[in-house]
Amino acid sequence: MLLHAIGRRDTIGIERSNPGLRYNPKKSDTNRFVFAFHDATNLPFKKKEHMAGLEVRFVDADHFDQTSTYRAGKEDETTKLKFKREERQ
Repeated sequence: MLLHAIGRRDTIGIERSNPGLRYNPKKSDTNRFVFAFHDATNLPFKKKEHMAGLEVRFVDADHFDQTSTYRAGKEDETTKLKFKREERQ
């Protein structure tokens, strides 16, 4: 499986690149899906800032976490977002 993440991340200079992320079944399990950098459009070389990985973890029926890893040279920056299903009233 190949996932293409679309977006722009100005905080570390990623601009209009479209990273292709490949599913890694060896690091994944039933509640955790791990994707690693495969290729990208608009990325002249791999040392330029780019999205290096993505992990989605399902906590329970109402919660999941998304961890994104961005690479700038040899430095990695990780962002974790926590999602919760909104309760309907």
